[in-house]
Amino acid sequence: MAERKTVLRVSGGLRLEGEVADRFLEIKRELGLTNDTEVFRLMINHYFMDKVLVTPDFVEWFCARNHKPVMKISEVIEEYELYKRQKATS
Repeated sequence: MAERKTVLRVSGGLRLEGEVADRFLEIKRELGLTNDTEVFRLMINHYFMDKVLVTPDFVEWFCARNHKPVMKISEVIEEYELYKRQKATS
């Protein structure tokens, strides 16, 4: 069975002003992105990594298992899924 994906359409136009607009454009410029949607995706993924995925327990578990200094985000997410499964069964 195919996995259902949530789809969210933001309509009505999003308006950023002042400092928020400046920060958005700085992120876009620094990363060389040309599409506003990609900037939003990046910000959402950054929030996920910073606030949701990286908990002290996970960091301790992850560091004990991995000795590679740099990993692809997909590898980190796979490790997190393994961590959650192991934690649920222990």
